[in-house]
Amino acid sequence: MTLRPTDASLNPQTFNYLTDLELIYLVNELKFAGAEAISINDKRISIQTGIQSSSNNSYILVNDEKVSPRDEVIIRAIGDPEKLKGAMAFQGVLSYYALEFYDIRFYAEDHILIPKYSKAYRTDSMEEVHP
Repeated sequence: MTLRPTDASLNPQTFNYLTDLELIYLVNELKFAGAEAISINDKRISIQTGIQSSSNNSYILVNDEKVSPRDEVIIRAIGDPEKLKGAMAFQGVLSYYALEFYDIRFYAEDHILIPKYSKAYRTDSMEEVHP
């Protein structure tokens, strides 16, 4: 799925760029539809992935790496293509906040490569539990 911002000059009073809320929303919709693996601009989503907007929304952090809401955002998912597309095409799903200001396209591919999560998992706040 690709998300391209439309021309902001067409609706300057109401135009909004993507924030972390929309990306989290889309990731959750894909997970609910049965996605086995998801990436945003080739940054794999894991159980420890953080998605957070900067204070002025000039970028969104995904796994502590910048994604610009002003550029094309590519979300890839591995799973049943019909279920994934059906979940995204369901009425109202793509009307969530700033998604209305984006040109959203779906592409089914036979072979998708989602890179592995390359950062070390944090365990510094974990404690061993003794029964």
